[in-house]
Amino acid sequence: MTEMRITGRTGIMLMLADPVAHVVGSHRLNDRFATEGLDIAVSPLHVAPADLATVIDALRRMRNVLGFGVTIPHKIAVLPLLDATTPRAARIGAVNFVWRDAEGRLTGDNLDGRAFVEKRKPVFTGR
Repeated sequence: MTEMRITGRTGIMLMLADPVAHVVGSHRLNDRFATEGLDIAVSPLHVAPADLATVIDALRRMRNVLGFGVTIPHKIAVLPLLDATTPRAARIGAVNFVWRDAEGRLTGDNLDGRAFVEKRKPVFTGR
């Protein structure tokens, strides 16, 4: 594994959750970004439901935050706090990833189903 060096040029991604002790995906993402030579660091951020709107508002203003993952209990509650959602997220009614554009606009998507389908190969046994 490549050593992670976080500097002022590092793009920051967060995983918003409550609680955060169960969040383990951030180290996997950090390893993958490092392997691909991307200067991006991911960290869990413990956000209580009552603080979600305040945190989202702050993330809009943080210019080195590229985006954030959203997990339980925020996947549905985050929807009205975003500027836009993809058609997929709108159909599902929940978001698990949000990206921030240069102007601070936040767009949510839901990649849960896509990730499941891509990781799971169909097994055919018989006809």
